[in-house]
Amino acid sequence: MKDQGSQNKNSELKIFLDSLPHNAAVIDAGGKIICVNESWNNFASKNNLSPEECGSGINYLEVLSESEEEKKEVKKALRGIKSVIAGDKRKFVQEYSCHSPDERRWFKMRAIPFRQGALVMHENIKERKSAGIELKEQKEELKRKNQSLEVLFSGSGSAIARLDEEHRVIDINDKFKEIFGYELEEIKGQDMDEVLEKGKSGSAGRNLTEKVLEGQKVVDQGTRYDFEGNPHEFIIKGIPIKIEGNLEGIYAIYEEITELRRRKRELRRSRKKLRITLNSIGDAVIATDTGGKITRMNPRAEKLTGWFSDEARGKNLPEVFEIVSAETGEPVPSPVKEVMESGGKVGLANHTKLISRDGREYQIADSASPIRDEEGEIQGAVLVFRDVTEKYHMRRELEKSEERLQKTLSVIPEMVSIHDLEMNILYSNWKGIGDVPPERRQLDEKCYRVYREREDICPDCEAKEVLETGESLQKETSLPEGGWIDLRVLPVKDETGEIEYLVEWVRDITERKNREERIKKQNERLASIIEGTNVGTWEWNVQTGEQIINEKWAEMLGYSREELEPVTIDTWRELMHPEDLKRAQKKLEKHFRGEKEQYHIENRLQHKDGSWVWVLNRGRVFTWTEDGSPEWMYGTHLDITSRKKKQRKIEHMSRHDELTGLHNRNYLEEKIKELDSVSKLPVSIIMLDVNGLKLVNDTYGHKIGDRLLDKTADIIQECTREQDFAARWAGDEFVILLPHTGKKEARKICDRIEARAEKNRIADDIPLTLGVGLSVKTRFEEDIYEILHEAEDNMQKDKLTRSRSGKNKLVQNLLNTLAAKSDETREHALRMTKYAHSLGEEFGLTNGQLNNLSLLATLHDIGKVTISEDILKKPGGLSDEEWEIIKQHPERGYVIASASEEFAPIAREILYHHERWDGGGYPEGIAGEEIPLRSRIIAIVDAYDVMTNGRPYKEPMSREEALQEIKQCAGEQFDPKLAKKFAELME
Repeated sequence: MKDQGSQNKNSELKIFLDSLPHNAAVIDAGGKIICVNESWNNFASKNNLSPEECGSGINYLEVLSESEEEKKEVKKALRGIKSVIAGDKRKFVQEYSCHSPDERRWFKMRAIPFRQGALVMHENIKERKSAGIELKEQKEELKRKNQSLEVLFSGSGSAIARLDEEHRVIDINDKFKEIFGYELEEIKGQDMDEVLEKGKSGSAGRNLTEKVLEGQKVVDQGTRYDFEGNPHEFIIKGIPIKIEGNLEGIYAIYEEITELRRRKRELRRSRKKLRITLNSIGDAVIATDTGGKITRMNPRAEKLTGWFSDEARGKNLPEVFEIVSAETGEPVPSPVKEVMESGGKVGLANHTKLISRDGREYQIADSASPIRDEEGEIQGAVLVFRDVTEKYHMRRELEKSEERLQKTLSVIPEMVSIHDLEMNILYSNWKGIGDVPPERRQLDEKCYRVYREREDICPDCEAKEVLETGESLQKETSLPEGGWIDLRVLPVKDETGEIEYLVEWVRDITERKNREERIKKQNERLASIIEGTNVGTWEWNVQTGEQIINEKWAEMLGYSREELEPVTIDTWRELMHPEDLKRAQKKLEKHFRGEKEQYHIENRLQHKDGSWVWVLNRGRVFTWTEDGSPEWMYGTHLDITSRKKKQRKIEHMSRHDELTGLHNRNYLEEKIKELDSVSKLPVSIIMLDVNGLKLVNDTYGHKIGDRLLDKTADIIQECTREQDFAARWAGDEFVILLPHTGKKEARKICDRIEARAEKNRIADDIPLTLGVGLSVKTRFEEDIYEILHEAEDNMQKDKLTRSRSGKNKLVQNLLNTLAAKSDETREHALRMTKYAHSLGEEFGLTNGQLNNLSLLATLHDIGKVTISEDILKKPGGLSDEEWEIIKQHPERGYVIASASEEFAPIAREILYHHERWDGGGYPEGIAGEEIPLRSRIIAIVDAYDVMTNGRPYKEPMSREEALQEIKQCAGEQFDPKLAKKFAELME
């Protein structure tokens, strides 16, 4: 019950304290706080004090004694409260300051006795105290103003005029005189507006003056005019002078802003240009104030951040410009903060990523710089950035590519070294001759120090030449310490063509050089052997393209070796026939791959005179590189042009008739099979036969017969089309294949051939007559060989109808020829026919025998057509050789007659018509009745007619003399019975 009563008392005390308007607390006699009101707790909370620090249970007097506030005021408050508790005072009052970081504060503390302790109250007197301070400050300010007005009036940079209460001029300062050009005496007592406005419409309004006269302080802008009427722009200030509330005068202050306005216009133009520039540049721009709040963004920045400028303005930069590390994803500190701290330009790391408002990610490059005013004070920062996502990915790919390149270079067995223009090593794979001890493997060190342990550049440095010429260099060189290297120096250039760095690739070729030296010696030993073989030789370095040839190689093509040097693989390619080049390349590749043990090809090379020389090209790889690639290859060229010509001739002969140039029968057989298809229908076949060819051959010789065949071939070619195919089928037979040709069109071709043949004559006007047969295949089912046989049958039928006529023409032609070449005239033949016919009737010959006897009389000397006219018409005696030729005409006549079916019955009589009864005749020397009867009759009548008509070399005899000669020769040259009977008939 006692605790319950205590609690009730405390509740009542709390209610009492909360009713008080000020911070209040009750303390006991020892200074311990018993209860505080809500205002006390709120004040404590605002000042970051907890109840444990200043609430119930805390000794208030001890808190005061430990306070770090001003000691004098605290001690005074401590003494005053203790005196009230002790009962020495009825109340204690003290005013004190208690300022916070945010505001200035004053309080009034009252302490009065309460129960066994005291009631302490703190009243906030800030407003009263501030008002008193302000009044005091105003008085002091007025005093300072009054003291400085005179200084301001006389020394101000503005024009100032002191006016009376009616706006009339009392005084002006020196600046007024300078700007407006007036002296005080000129305007004193005048109305200021009338002096400076001059009635101009552009001046400030009258209401400005009216407000000042009403006691108002005014500021305005306007135009005023100087003594000469020139306008000036001013900020015009009207300050009333009041004494005890009464207007005693006016200060009119004119701050000229003509230049200021001009500058402002320039500033506006500059800002406009800046805005246009920011909006049009490709980079994104964000400007901030010193606190990192955004003040401006251009469109590019809006696009990349996803924020509109109006939305972003006033926001902290990280809210809009969210950047993270592309590698870790961790946030990146704001570059603006670093700018503010450092006062200089800063840039982002290379791997910075911007996350847009919509979540898009951009790889960016940026820089931030301070914005300074005219005094150099920082007013903010400008951030310039751009989207380098594509370049970033390209750079990353490039880095990966470089990493792959370095890995690749590291496995190359030869030395690869990259140098800058000062010969410092940028990279080395430390292989080959670059395999120096680890302690010497230093990058950014001179190459000659690392590789050669020299202190100056190598005297044989090839890189110097590359730097001078800008061209790549490849050179095989020997080393002072022994051995050989293949050195390649390659300049790497930038976009402008300037060298950025050099790449040196060095291969140890000592083994290869030693091998080449051995081969060279072997070649020298073989050179003398090769020179004697009449063969061109070549050596080819497959890796470098270098070629070595001997003199014979060049001679084959009409050159000297000096004319072709320097010889490379390109020399060979340029000389080779284009059709052979690809074929040769393929054969080389097969040999290089090991598919062919030897390179072997027949190809053409161009001679100096432009002709093509066929060579048999043989070669073989004899040395290989360490990686298995072909190195040195050796071979020979053998001139096979003559052999090739013979081959072509043989190939031509295998398909062509040597005499006529037409295709031969073998090739015709192939074409027949080729044309035997549906796509070629209809196919016509023409077969031709030269009539009387055997007779011509036997009469005039095979040369004339060949001319007859050749002429036939010419006619066939002239009368056929390009699509047609003609061939010599047999001795005197020809075949023409006509694809896509019907019977009507084929007949026209036959007619053209026959017409052309009719108009042609050979040698001694020998006629050309042909047997022609035609057949057509119109259906695929028909056997083409049956069509060929049908054409042959049709030709044979045509030949039968034409043969007699043709041979008659030929015989007549032979007789005409004989008449022209000798004395065997038509009259001679007619007379002989008459004599022979009469003598034959006496011996009982039948009509058929008499007809053949008449034919024999006409053709007995037909063999003379093959004998030269010079011999036949020779006026003097014949030589033994000429006589032997004459004696051949019976045999030749026999051959001619035997060639014809019509003349064959008299061929034997022609052969023996110069035989003698006593066996002394020719050609066989038979005698008596072995000689055919008709031959014996012709011998008598021929001798008689010759004797009675004479010869160029002999005068004619009389009939009696001739008969006497016949009688005398009876039994020797002539058949005695026939000779006697003939003499009787003629007498």
